[in-house]
Amino acid sequence: MKIVIFVAFALLSNAAQSNSLSAQIDFLEGEWAKIYYSPASSNKAARYNNLLHKARTLKQENKNASELLFWEAVLISSAAEHSDPLNALNSIEKARKLLLKAIEIDPKTMQGSAYVTLGSLYYQAPGWPISFGDKNKAELFLKKALEINSNSIDANYFYADYLISENKPIKAIEYLKKTIHLPIRQNQSFADNQLKAIALKTIKTITDDRNNLPKNAWANLTTSFPLSE
Repeated sequence: MKIVIFVAFALLSNAAQSNSLSAQIDFLEGEWAKIYYSPASSNKAARYNNLLHKARTLKQENKNASELLFWEAVLISSAAEHSDPLNALNSIEKARKLLLKAIEIDPKTMQGSAYVTLGSLYYQAPGWPISFGDKNKAELFLKKALEINSNSIDANYFYADYLISENKPIKAIEYLKKTIHLPIRQNQSFADNQLKAIALKTIKTITDDRNNLPKNAWANLTTSFPLSE
């Protein structure tokens, strides 16, 4: 009887710890989104670094949590956008290694978001010999994210963004439209709505620039994409 009670208590304790970690991760994502989508950019680096300190403190308490490795990578790479070029290159290399470690622990980290971020780094980073940028690897990682979670707003948007970087705007619209129509996560409605708004704006930019579209492509496009159902 004592063993049964102990096992039951251990299971409840693990569940409570898991719920607490999940809440902390939701907090990190929510705070990151507030910084990332804020129109003011003067103190973003400092705010990212404050949040990074919280993520690292949590990681000390949850050493095998791949989600915290993911958020450490996201915060480092986000802060890199507001750094000088040399520090930025060092930062994205650190972020890349953290993401690979997170995926090694759990290939489905953050429902595929680790692959999304990794793919995004690969298509935005400079190529060799400056950095690790590689468009082919980027596409492989982004497609892997879509395999894990085809209904991910992030995965669909960033694959579309990759396609645009490869001068494939028509194909990108397919994924931008899906981004807009996918359901919003209740616990991260702000971040999801922001990305949906960017997707809508991107579609309008593509469709307004008719001169850059391939012949006969315009007839296959529509220009009305409501943000919410």
